[in-house]
Amino acid sequence: MIRLSTLLLGLVLLTGSACKKRNQVPESASIQLTKTACFGTCPIYQMTITGNGLATFDGERFTDKIGSFTKQLTAEETKVLFKQLATYDWNSFEDTYPTQVTDLPSVIFQFNYKDVKKKVSVRGEHPSTLDVINNMLSNIAESDGWTSSNSK
Repeated sequence: MIRLSTLLLGLVLLTGSACKKRNQVPESASIQLTKTACFGTCPIYQMTITGNGLATFDGERFTDKIGSFTKQLTAEETKVLFKQLATYDWNSFEDTYPTQVTDLPSVIFQFNYKDVKKKVSVRGEHPSTLDVINNMLSNIAESDGWTSSNSK
């Protein structure tokens, strides 16, 4: 009887561990947001968030953070972010949305999650879903809690 109880307890623990791993974001997952220059004061930076929640920010010009910064998202924040990003049909987006207007900055997304690997460059007309994604990621980039990793 004790052996049966021990066996059942072991199975429950293994099942719980497997379920927990299924709900985690793969460490290889990433989302990158890059904002490029315009002829004015458009922010120029690149932010990357990986599956383990590590966010890096490299600010070049016209942003409150100039240089390199890091931030650690919680496991729950990371899971919610990637779950939301995965709801969009990334493969339906064009690789590029060009424009003839030379003054506009580009917003570039690189999404790598499970079987989706997609890079989208936006300058011209584009689906409004990309604005939603841009706002979501920009809010993280502009949030508090970043730590400078610049050399002193």
